Amino acid sequence: MEGDHDRRRSLAAFVLERWKVAGHLDPGHLLAAADRLGSFLAQRFPGARVRREVPVFAPVASQYTVGRIDLLVDWGDAFAIVDHKSFPGRPELWEERAVRAAPQLAAYAQAVGTATGAVCAGLFVHMPLVGTIVEVGELAAALAVSALPQGH
Repeated sequence: MEGDHDRRRSLAAFVLERWKVAGHLDPGHLLAAADRLGSFLAQRFPGARVRREVPVFAPVASQYTVGRIDLLVDWGDAFAIVDHKSFPGRPELWEERAVRAAPQLAAYAQAVGTATGAVCAGLFVHMPLVGTIVEVGELAAALAVSALPQGH
């Protein structure tokens, strides 16, 4: 619908103004990135509920995990986490950059799993500036989870 497109474009322009980057990006590029992300989520997780900016505050041993999950994809007994990173680099660096986020995502996954009893089915890094989503490999996620302090 044309009205919906106009409303979305106005919202994208507002976001660019708010972040003081209005002259550097076209609002249409934000819409394209949002549409690509929406298509990925619908195909990968059909029927799942997508929650945005989910706060996390969870005890882990003698410390706390504190932050916000960019996107928590929830389908009841399982969930996935998507984190946005504004990395504009070359394709050969995408996976390395995504893996750097593994400890943060694993901490969030541990907190969500502990709080809900649901199983984490995937950790993803969305790089909207380059138009890709990288799944953090199982090994990277396992290493990150094993590096977290355990205990209650």
